[in-house]
Amino acid sequence: AEANAILTWFSRLDTQTSIALGALDRAVRDIVNDTNQVRRESGLIPDDFGEIELEDGTVVSRSNYASYVPLRGKLDPENEVTDPSRPARGAPFGARGREDPRATGRYDYAENILETTMVQNQNSIARGERNKVGQSFLELLRADPEKTKGYATILEALPKKEVLQGRKVMLKTDTMAYLDPFIYTVKENGKDVYVRLQDENIAKALKGDNGVGAGALEPVLRGMGKINRYLSNINTTYNPEFMITNLFRDLQTAGVNINQYDEKGITKEVVTGTRGALKGIYNSIVKGDDSSEWAKYYKDFVDAGGQNATNQMNTIQDQMDNVRSLLGDISTQGMQGKWNSVKNSFIGQKTGSLLSYVEN
Repeated sequence: AEANAILTWFSRLDTQTSIALGALDRAVRDIVNDTNQVRRESGLIPDDFGEIELEDGTVVSRSNYASYVPLRGKLDPENEVTDPSRPARGAPFGARGREDPRATGRYDYAENILETTMVQNQNSIARGERNKVGQSFLELLRADPEKTKGYATILEALPKKEVLQGRKVMLKTDTMAYLDPFIYTVKENGKDVYVRLQDENIAKALKGDNGVGAGALEPVLRGMGKINRYLSNINTTYNPEFMITNLFRDLQTAGVNINQYDEKGITKEVVTGTRGALKGIYNSIVKGDDSSEWAKYYKDFVDAGGQNATNQMNTIQDQMDNVRSLLGDISTQGMQGKWNSVKNSFIGQKTGSLLSYVEN
C-alpha cells in the first residue's frame, strides 16, 4: 500500500518536474555504471560482471536488479563517511573480499540513497587505485620468480592450519590467514590472490604498520580536523572583515602581477572592471541572471572547475551534507504540505550537481 501510494504520487507530478526527475534518474544510472566500470578495470570485479553469455550466444543480465542503487543505513555512528575502500586492518594497498554486502534484506529504511551512490563511486575509485598498486607488485613477482622469491611468493591458496576435531588433528584452510602481517591480498578479475611476504619492510609498506599508528589515532585526527576546519571558516569564509580586506589585497597583488606584461592601461582596466565583475557574479549566484557579460564569464569559470570565495572547494563530505540538508527540508516541508516550496530547489540543484559529478 505504501509503495502504491508513492507510485501514485509520482504519476501525478507536473511535466516539468517529471522531466527533471528523469534527468536525475539518468545521472544516478551513469554514476552506478561508472562505479562498475571502474571496478572492472581495476580487477575488483570480473570482466563479465553484470552479463553472462548463454550457450546459444545470447547475452543476458546476470543481475536481478534492473534499477540498482546502493542502500544502507549508518555504518559508523562516529563517522558518516565510513570508507569501505580500505582492506581489512587498514592496509593501504591491495584489496580483499566482496565489493558490496550480500543482499539479505533489511528491517529498517535505507538512508541517504543519493549520497551513498556518490560515496560508493568515490570508494570504488580509491579502492581500485589501491588494488592497482597490488597488481603491479604481482606483475613484478611473476616477471622473475627466482629473483623475487626472497621477498615474496604468490600462494596457490590460503595456507592451512591444524585444527583439533574430536580426537583427530586435521588440516583445514585458515580463513583468517589474511590477518597475518605477512599475508598480502590482491584482487584480479574479481578473485583474491594471496602473497606470502618475506621482508618485514615490504610487509609494512604494503599492509601498513599494525602497531599503534594512524589507525589508532583516526578518531582523534578526525575530531581535530573538524575543529581546525571550524576555526578556518570563522576566520575566513564567515568573517566579513577578512573578505573585504582580502579583496583589496588581491586587487593589489593582481596589479603587481599584471604590470610585468607592460601593457599600457591594463591595470586600470582591471581595477575599474572589478565593480562590474562583482555585480555580474552577484546576479549569477543570487538572482540566477546570467545575461550580463561578467555573469557569463563567471559561469564559464565555474563550469570549467574554477574555485573562488563564492564556490569553495567541496569534499565528498560537503556534498553529502548538502544533500542531507536538502532531503531534510523536503521531508519537513512535505509533511507540512509545502512540497512546491522546496521541490525546485532540490530538483534543480541536485540534478545539476549530479550531472556535473558525472561529467567530472
